[in-house]
Amino acid sequence: MHRKPSCETLARTHQQGLTQTVGNFLQHVHATEIQPDAATVFVHDECNPDSIGAIATACSPQAPTDGRFDFQKAHITGHRVDGSSVAGRVIKGNQDDITLTESAMNPDHRVLNLPLPDQHAVLQAAFTKDRAPTKRQLGKLETLWRDDRTKTALSVGITALQTLARESHPTQSVADMLALKSPTTPNAILTTWDVSDSTREMARDNGKLRSFIVWFGSQAITAVQRYDGELIDWTGDGQNLAVPLPQSNARFSREQRTTFGNDTLVPLLSELVDLAQAQDEYTVRLTAGFGRLDNLPGGKMSPQLFGMTKLSKRQPRDRLSIALTGESYDMLTSHLPDELQEYLYRN
Repeated sequence: MHRKPSCETLARTHQQGLTQTVGNFLQHVHATEIQPDAATVFVHDECNPDSIGAIATACSPQAPTDGRFDFQKAHITGHRVDGSSVAGRVIKGNQDDITLTESAMNPDHRVLNLPLPDQHAVLQAAFTKDRAPTKRQLGKLETLWRDDRTKTALSVGITALQTLARESHPTQSVADMLALKSPTTPNAILTTWDVSDSTREMARDNGKLRSFIVWFGSQAITAVQRYDGELIDWTGDGQNLAVPLPQSNARFSREQRTTFGNDTLVPLLSELVDLAQAQDEYTVRLTAGFGRLDNLPGGKMSPQLFGMTKLSKRQPRDRLSIALTGESYDMLTSHLPDELQEYLYRN
């Protein structure tokens, strides 16, 4: 008696088929002297409309060994990608025209978008700028895309994965079914606060501590909402808060993220410090940084919160302190006013 393949096995089989199709297409394209570095199939993410899933990637058959695929490996392969990316905008706009444009994520690349609008997907080929196709080559590639069996094969494979996800996975997301990693591009400023020595304080007077947590937490929610932010969740002795980054190229620009952080996180921290200083019963630790906020059934999560929790545990317990995560520390420390610098934990 044959056992029915598991959903995971079926998903991997479909994914491998898509990867093979993309690889075959790249070989075919190279025969016409068009030389993309790599190509990736991106699809809409049903659970996280703020991102798209990179569900199949193949590299050039003449892959160079000069490190040009480092970005691909670190940010694309096996990941979801921010919806503000070029591929994300193609999918969201349900575009059906072939376009060649600058990459939003990698300034060294131009990207060619071959849309699959019926599947809310796109095949995107990435070119090192000096190898991007000419107008004549682009016309040849458009003809190849219209006539090639690749488009049909990709459509069939993507549809099979989407059907499998809808029937078998709790979030109905192809990206989740394939266990893709979160995008490496931040989409929020995350801020957490915790009461130091809360276990001891809870044993001493749980009613009084609860009253403080409710008061401080209510004020923190009001403060973060002034910056269009939200409460992610309560943590028992504190909260996780988030302010979304604009869905634009600002997410990919260190300079624009710095400006956004200076305009939102710095005044938010000032408000939370004022709240903490308004009482002398409990010591509060504040931790903040850029991160990725993802949807879950019934809530949200961020991989960066795990690191922020570890950082918070290293902060002093005997006084009010502020800790910023690595990139945020480098970007925002110089923008902190003196009254916040006083509390900055320099890890």
